Amino acid sequence: MIRNIAFFTVLLSLVNVANAYKEPTHRRLSEIVYDKSLIVTDSNFFDRIGLKQGSGYHSQMIRSASGQQKTPRQWVSEGAEKEDELPNSLHHFYDPVSNKGLIPLISEPSPKWVRENAYQEALDHYYNFLTSQTDSLTKENHLAGLFFSLGKVVHHIEDMAQPGVFQ
Repeated sequence: MIRNIAFFTVLLSLVNVANAYKEPTHRRLSEIVYDKSLIVTDSNFFDRIGLKQGSGYHSQMIRSASGQQKTPRQWVSEGAEKEDELPNSLHHFYDPVSNKGLIPLISEPSPKWVRENAYQEALDHYYNFLTSQTDSLTKENHLAGLFFSLGKVVHHIEDMAQPGVFQ
């Protein structure tokens, strides 16, 4: 019992030490990335991914299943911020020499985690958005989920761009 308590105490202390960027930084970086992306700079982007509203879509409100309404930029920003919450934050590290995450047997290396979770979520939401035959609210929920999940992917790219994982 004492070993378990000691183990989890060490685990939680590592999580606090291992913050790469603080959440507001991820939110702001993701907003900058969004503003420079094809979503904003390419007037035909939304038409090419199956949205018929055209280039003005990036400023329209999209409703989630919980009823929150945000622009795609705000969904990306929120996804990037929320990715730092537990348990996801345990999977934000990568040692390219050993191909391991922060805590062996507990956390996945960041590239594997993002590919199998956030990126897959984004693909699933995109597919469901395009193929859903249900009401427009369901399609809108998938669109919100797509942008939220892309924010989580962007978060990992931001982390991987920082050479020192531990502060």
